[in-house]
This record gives sequence, C-alpha cells and structure tokens, in this order.
Amino acid sequence: MQKLATKGLLSRGDVMEPVVIGRSDLGEAYGAAPSGVGAGLLDPAGAIPPRGRVLLGGGQPVVFIVPLMAGDVSGVIAQIEAASGEPHDMFEWRVDYLDVLTGLSGEELSDQDREEISKSAAEILGASDVPVLATVRTVAQGGKAEVSTPVYGQIVELLAEGGMDAVDVEMAPAAPALTEKAHVAGAKVVMSFHDFEVTPESEIMRELLETMAALGADVAKLAVLANSERDALNVELVQRWAAEYVPVPSIVLAMGEFGRQTRATQPEDGGVASFVAVSGRESAPGQWGARELAARLGRE
Repeated sequence: MQKLATKGLLSRGDVMEPVVIGRSDLGEAYGAAPSGVGAGLLDPAGAIPPRGRVLLGGGQPVVFIVPLMAGDVSGVIAQIEAASGEPHDMFEWRVDYLDVLTGLSGEELSDQDREEISKSAAEILGASDVPVLATVRTVAQGGKAEVSTPVYGQIVELLAEGGMDAVDVEMAPAAPALTEKAHVAGAKVVMSFHDFEVTPESEIMRELLETMAALGADVAKLAVLANSERDALNVELVQRWAAEYVPVPSIVLAMGEFGRQTRATQPEDGGVASFVAVSGRESAPGQWGARELAARLGRE
C-alpha cells in the first residue's frame, strides 16, 4: 500500500485538537473548540447551531452515533423520534437505504433524483436534534448502494452541499477529490474502510488509518470482522496505537459477536465514537443497544 504524507504522525505527548461536528444555520462549519465541551458555542458569525454540535477526540467523552435506516423520509423521521428518549449524540443517516437509490444506473444523477435526495436531506436535518452524518454505503463496503463511482461521488457532494454536518467518504481512489469538495461545502469528512470477512494484520490496519489521515479525513473509521478473541484484541491494540500516533480522531471497531467488546472499550482505547442501536436496528453486526452501552460505560 502506498503511504501518503500530507499529515505527519503524532509524536508521543502531542495533544490532538477535537474535531467539531456541527454547522450553523448559516451553513458554516465550526473550527476546533478552544477548550471544553461548552467552549465556542457560537460560530464566528455568531449563529447558534440548530442541531447543536459534538466534539470528537481531544479527550472528550465517546460519542454515541445512532444509525437511521429506512426507504423513505417518513421512516427515517420515525426513527429519529424513537431515539428521542435514548442516549444519542449524533445520527448516521444511511442514505443507501433510500428507495430512490434503488436501480440508479449510468454516470450522472438525473435532475429529478437530485431534487428528491436534496429534499430528503433537508427534511431529515430539520427533524434532527443532533448533528447528522450522511453515509452512502456501497455494496462493496457492505451497504446497499449499487451505483457507479461518479454517481456515488455526486450523491456525497450533493449531501455536503445540502447542509449535512458530516459525510462518510469511502477510502478509494476518488476519496481525496471528494473530501476536498465536501470540505469546500462546509461538511466534515469521516473516511471509512470496512472488511466484513476478516481482521487484517495489524500493520495493514495501521497503514489504512495513516492513509485516511493523509487523504484529508477529519475522522478515520476502520471496521473489520473479528473471528476470534485474538482478532478483537488486535483491533483494540490498533485503536490504542491510532489514538497516540494518527493525527486525526479515529474509530476502530470489530464487527461480529467477538467484536462486541471493542465497542465497549472505546473510552480506554482512545476511540472517539461508538455506533449504537435503537429498537434493535443495527447497521453492523455486534452493535450494542444505546441504553445497554450507556449503562456499561456509566453514562447517565
């Protein structure tokens, strides 16, 4: 794997600034908070974020991200409402579940598809009480979106321009250009890589995280399938290494029953977020329920 070097590794003792996820009603992204969760509540223009904001990394508590998966907007909003009484700091809207994406072909989104996706995004942002991460998970990465690479990029760019607080960008040759476009639009980028078959060697996992940081990710996410307790332990060790040496906040998780423990050890391992289920809706195998993980971590 080719190593890129646009961001150097952290040195021991370096302090990482938290990444702030949340946009103002003026569409502007936040910079890093000066200090503490309550610092910098207003953006430079003085606008209050309508969905609040979350801080990832920099010693902040682990963020609970609840996935939203439905074929239409009404279903997504129903899931937002169901989560209102559950521990949640952020939503991940799985855009690949939208019915409008089914059967998309060709190299260009139609005007009608663009309008429908944009309208859906606006309604979901309006219904949410917390920042929203928009994810178009492709079939190759374990999702439902069977679209061409150009269409995938067009959808992600459209979501960033439409006001999403953050977008998921899959690690691929097009990732650098797409990340730059998302940043220009004001969205933060969670770059991701998934392996639903095995846990790669630790050196490979470390290189993946280094590369995501080098490609411009604000947050690096790596999820692999643990087939044994040893696999899960290796994932935890990579997360600890990443927290110390990768220059962006990271989420390193193992999927499957053996991987459940990696989602509960995020605080001590240096991970910045965990994906949690509400009403049993898991977006990946091995996720904890929101209340269950909150009790495990002592979150009130």
